[in-house]
Amino acid sequence: MAGVYSYSAIRREGEGAASELKRMHVLEGKDEQAVEEYLLDRQIPSLSDIDLTLLKDYRGFIKGRMGDGKKALHYCVLLESVVLYYLMPYYEGLCQIIDDKYPLRTTRPLKNKLKMFLMLMKVTKPEEITFDHRLSFEEYLREIDFGKKGIDAIKMLDKLKLDAIEEENRKSPWKERKLSFTNGVIYLGYHPDFQMAMEFYYLRDKSELVFDFSLPAKEKVKRQILDVLNDVLTRKAKRKNRRELYLVPLKKLYLFCADEGIEDLEQLTASEVKAFRKSMDGKVGTKTNVYMEIVYTVRRYLFLSAKETNWDANVWFMDRFTLKDDRVNPAYYKESFRFDTIENPENRRLMKQYMKYEIGISSRALNTVLGNYGRLMTFMAFCDREGIAAEKITPSQMDRYMESLEDKDIQEMTFNASVRAINGFYQYLVYKRLAKKVPFEAAYYKKKAVYIQKDRCVSEENQMSLLLNLKYFPEHLRLMCLNIWATGIRVNEVCTILGDAYSFDGEDAYLTVTQYKMVSKKQIPIPKTLYFLMREYIRRNAIGSDEYVFKNRRGGAYQASTFRSQVQRLCQEYQIGDPDYIYRPHDFRHLVATQLFDTGASLQAIRDYHGHRDANMTRKYIDYTPRKVDAANKAYFSQNDTLLLNEDDDR
Repeated sequence: MAGVYSYSAIRREGEGAASELKRMHVLEGKDEQAVEEYLLDRQIPSLSDIDLTLLKDYRGFIKGRMGDGKKALHYCVLLESVVLYYLMPYYEGLCQIIDDKYPLRTTRPLKNKLKMFLMLMKVTKPEEITFDHRLSFEEYLREIDFGKKGIDAIKMLDKLKLDAIEEENRKSPWKERKLSFTNGVIYLGYHPDFQMAMEFYYLRDKSELVFDFSLPAKEKVKRQILDVLNDVLTRKAKRKNRRELYLVPLKKLYLFCADEGIEDLEQLTASEVKAFRKSMDGKVGTKTNVYMEIVYTVRRYLFLSAKETNWDANVWFMDRFTLKDDRVNPAYYKESFRFDTIENPENRRLMKQYMKYEIGISSRALNTVLGNYGRLMTFMAFCDREGIAAEKITPSQMDRYMESLEDKDIQEMTFNASVRAINGFYQYLVYKRLAKKVPFEAAYYKKKAVYIQKDRCVSEENQMSLLLNLKYFPEHLRLMCLNIWATGIRVNEVCTILGDAYSFDGEDAYLTVTQYKMVSKKQIPIPKTLYFLMREYIRRNAIGSDEYVFKNRRGGAYQASTFRSQVQRLCQEYQIGDPDYIYRPHDFRHLVATQLFDTGASLQAIRDYHGHRDANMTRKYIDYTPRKVDAANKAYFSQNDTLLLNEDDDR
């Protein structure tokens, strides 16, 4: 090659590309003749008009004359060389960067391919490289059958871009580095944070890193997906977990929303979530359940991160709200309220409005709110099945619902609670002028509740079976069971024991319990053995004085429902108790009350121990009362032989 000339020195007005080629003196003899023949055949006005399409066309032109042999391969790259040297004077800075980064002669063919491509794309510096450039380069290398070298060429392009990102991060260390919204393509491999981009550099399937926001999806959904994407990329996670828990399923959810025309991710209904699951059937192997977790992740992030509470969302997460302590029992914490299962949009809207009042305005305990929510959701399910608009329900339709509750053979108190919940719902609608009147008379349906004393004490056989098998339980469950067995405290109370709750005065041990039901604290005596077991557990696990002794995965109070289900599963696994035995923590509350009464404790003492406000409530916890009467009766007659004898004679 004779040398490199400036464009102005090569090109002259009216000259064609073939004339420019001759003036450059880049090629000689048959090489020049082959390229010149193509330029003349295609009547190309100037070498500046050469693009990737013409380069591929040139290869076809050569192969059409020479076939696919080695000789043809030599001639196929000649036009690339011409374009390279034609454009180099205008991209000296870019070419120098590439040469400095890859000084070895062995990389020269790859470097020339990369230089030529970037110059055709009018890229003057590495930071201008985009995913579209990468895609075009990859496509071009594939079409010209560059083989395995194409992978190395793409890596060379990526490293140029990544080095530019790293340099930008170094220059502006405090600059926010997150993905910006675009109606084009977002490629995570070129993430503006160098460390994050490098994490994706080693991923084989780069297609997973592409979020194509040019698709005809709703803009709101695109922005929601981008917000979640930025959030999950900031979370500390292993590369594999980030991919499987967030990136892959998030992209699948986005593509589903684009196909189905979903307008708002916070408005997803249960049927749409079900359709999303179905869209993955047979396509993701055993990963469906893992990928479905992204729906929860998206809903939770969007609801909690919004500047203002989105009361119109189909799922509300309670972490958004700051409720007074006396309204929340940590052991019965409700993470979210869902409305997506209500099919009728208007019924769903009314339910949300009422629950907004229950949670945000009323002073009811969260447990009470949760109970009303469950009863009303059952009512809304009935309305969906019957095709009823809640605000227009008729008395006869309401009567049919009440009959359906009676068919379930539920207790009178439970039935009345449903009546109260529905009545409260309609009272609210009438007050807000969302309904004309309450469609039924609550007093007509309410039933007289008669308390029936039930034997709930745990038999000695079942107690011993449980205690003997506790050694197989995880330590925290073993200790929770021991606390309940030894003290009779409520399950929510054992779930919320704090690190400083156990005390010893030198003679007796005590446990301080928070009674969320009574909004108070109480201190009760406990066995010394239990005290020493608990103090050792607290010491060994470095539990602070204001920390929960038994924690859930997030560090909050252990959930009562979780405790019950886990212990019941273990009881079944180790065949604890008789075949019909069901572990109910509250039964031990009855057991302790009854044992105290049997050993001579007064009703008032048991009331104080259990933390009841009324002795009548305490009476309900004392089982086997007839046995106590029989024992007193026998003791009396044993001191009056004549009466006892006469009684026996009567028999």
